[in-house]
Amino acid sequence: MKSITSKAVSLYLHWPYCKHICPYCSFNKYKHAPSFPDTNQMTEGLIKDISFFSNLVKEGKVPRRPIRTIYFGGGTPSLSNPTDFTKILSVLKSSFEICDDVEINLEANPTCLTENKEKMEMWRSVGVTRLSIGIQSFNPEGLSFLGRKHTREEAISSLEIASKIFPFVNFDLIYARHNDHTRDLWRSELKEALGLARGHISLYGLVFEPGTNFFNRVQKGSHLNNNTNKNMSHMHNDNHNNSNSINNVNNNNNPHRKNSYSSIIVPPNQDLEADLYEITLEETERMGFRQYELSNFALPGNESSHNLHYWSGGDYMGIGPGAVSRLTTNDNERLAIRTILQPKEWHKQCLNDGNGMDKNEIKTLTRSQRISELLIMGMRSRLGVRFADLKSIIGDKGSLEEFFDLKEVENLKEMGLLLYDEERMWTTQKGLMLLNQVFLK
Repeated sequence: MKSITSKAVSLYLHWPYCKHICPYCSFNKYKHAPSFPDTNQMTEGLIKDISFFSNLVKEGKVPRRPIRTIYFGGGTPSLSNPTDFTKILSVLKSSFEICDDVEINLEANPTCLTENKEKMEMWRSVGVTRLSIGIQSFNPEGLSFLGRKHTREEAISSLEIASKIFPFVNFDLIYARHNDHTRDLWRSELKEALGLARGHISLYGLVFEPGTNFFNRVQKGSHLNNNTNKNMSHMHNDNHNNSNSINNVNNNNNPHRKNSYSSIIVPPNQDLEADLYEITLEETERMGFRQYELSNFALPGNESSHNLHYWSGGDYMGIGPGAVSRLTTNDNERLAIRTILQPKEWHKQCLNDGNGMDKNEIKTLTRSQRISELLIMGMRSRLGVRFADLKSIIGDKGSLEEFFDLKEVENLKEMGLLLYDEERMWTTQKGLMLLNQVFLK
């Protein structure tokens, strides 16, 4: 595991456009249209954001370090032009050293591969070494529920195409989608997925994020149930319509039924979520996929270097609308930087001020904030957190006791949630499942 004082740095590029907005997605994304976005403007803005970070180096505020990983995320960045990415790489090489073994990641949808294989081959030719495909489900009903626009057949075909083009291929699946996502259904779907996996798979329990279509539909179902329960409390026990009323509410809550309440979503309860997670661990282990982070599993040698860099507290630069950065200065301070969220406003500032950084979102983190971030990121992974990295933040005059209740750490160990040795501490498999409980302690 690399130290947070590692010489390497990572780069994240955000392309916020999608052909279709998925109802569960909470990322910074916007509808892609034939005449929008202007890819030349996007490329121009991304290059100007790079200049902001190169200036920090020139001004002596942050050390000059080589770029070890590049992640082109979104949105759907594969909708952009590979030739524009070449321009961005050229500017990067003029401002920073790029490691010879740089990992370059690109996100894509299955149809990007099935409908335009030639373009994906161009992405490989400009340096992309790792492709992440947003499959989300192999089950037709699951794809429909998640609002995905590809078919099961296209998902399978995309993996076959990708494996012939890129050295490393990853894909995502979403489970615990609703209260009818049964244990048998998930086990069957996961077995098939692992049989198709090319060395790496990301498995996410669905989170109903505020501001998304899914969140609103969960809230709608919650309000309906509350109102129904209130109304039913006034009914007589001998009313023969009571049981029918209950059944009607339950049926209406079923997200697969086509009726006036079909938009309602009932999330899985905690017991179902826990069982589906247990199945995830069982099946991935059976197929030799090692859990190296809460939601990421890989065969040996297929782990994502970019992800590992984040989780170990490494420095990274973020360019594009809404991108986030964390950089350690020459004075051992930690800068937290964010770009302007809305793409048009971001580009406008890029033209006027030379970069799209949000001036209200350039801050120096306190020691407590730095430690919290390191723990939140590090304890998500099986690598954990190095005590040396914690001490480098605290300084020679400080102590771990200022920031940790060591008795609680010992309690977590006794509960089987956490382990530690002389060099580091990390969450157990049980601890990963109960990660919030570990952080609260």
